[in-house]
Amino acid sequence: MPTVRDLHVLTVPPGREVTRILPTLAEAMADRGPALLPVPADDPARTRILVEAMRRNDAPSSQFERLGLPADGPVTTEHLLARAHRNRVLAQTDPRPRTDECVAADVLETPLLQALQDPRVRDVVRRHAPGLVDSELVELPPAATLMSIAGRAGIGREALLALDRDLAAALDLDDTSAALPR
Repeated sequence: MPTVRDLHVLTVPPGREVTRILPTLAEAMADRGPALLPVPADDPARTRILVEAMRRNDAPSSQFERLGLPADGPVTTEHLLARAHRNRVLAQTDPRPRTDECVAADVLETPLLQALQDPRVRDVVRRHAPGLVDSELVELPPAATLMSIAGRAGIGREALLALDRDLAAALDLDDTSAALPR
């Protein structure tokens, strides 16, 4: 029996056309939310079917952008991103480290927007997850912490532990230090 680690995934928007073309998705898409579909990483035929269905249903250009698919023109091997993003998806399935495993747990549990005010924290986070520093983070809930968004940001367990080590070094922390003033 394959597990999630054995599959390549493609995130697709819900819709009647996709369900009609691939009827096995009906149950996964019943709540009208996005579904993770097992798709062979090098299957341009299925990707073309998806793009054609999106075009017929007037999917907004943002959906094509989010999926890395062309709103116009042919689907090529450049558009098959499942293999390229496989590790990012798998990082979401890794168990996060417990806070007692982290020296900089206070920083990892501080709201990210607050933690990034410290230039040392910002520099370390930029090295490990540049998208969290070099974007506007407009959709980030105010209370979101590095620990709470790690999987969604593509930061797996080992990467989070490496980030923790670098934060501890940058902030000169040991197991008994307080990381950031509250």
